[in-house]
Amino acid sequence: MMMIEPKRFLKFQLPFRLFLLLAQIVLVFSFLWSSWTHLNNQFFFIKSIADYQLVGGNTSIFLAVVLPILHMCLGVMLLDGKWLQFGAEVAAVLLFFYLAAQLSVLISGKQVGCSCFAFDDTPIGVYSMVRTSLLFALAFTLAFFYRRNRSSRILNGRADSLNLNDLGTG
Repeated sequence: MMMIEPKRFLKFQLPFRLFLLLAQIVLVFSFLWSSWTHLNNQFFFIKSIADYQLVGGNTSIFLAVVLPILHMCLGVMLLDGKWLQFGAEVAAVLLFFYLAAQLSVLISGKQVGCSCFAFDDTPIGVYSMVRTSLLFALAFTLAFFYRRNRSSRILNGRADSLNLNDLGTG
């Protein structure tokens, strides 16, 4: 009976690991792409933040400077196994706030361009909400399962360094 249990577990382990790796790759690409596009045209980004009308002018400028750098840092942290958990947690929180801001604009009926990843002024709608929700779900899933695995390893006395290869084996 002990021989059957590991085989059954291994059948689902590889697809789950691949899903987590795919989530990591999608998040890294999304944050690095967002950082690159916003750093290339910060004036457009300042305008798009101001169009949301959630913060004042000086705060819009501050966010237009800080967010692309934060996106770049998140992309790098999500690449590195040592910072993966923290990066995924920060990404989930940030994407939650983006989702709330988009929902606020959608409810108020304002015609604001998302400008999340490119220099377009496509108004916030169902597509941008679904995209942001999916990115949030990926970041939350990555943070949750990475934290869960780390907690189980610490409780079992195996608190050595972790990486994606260790996920699902704790």
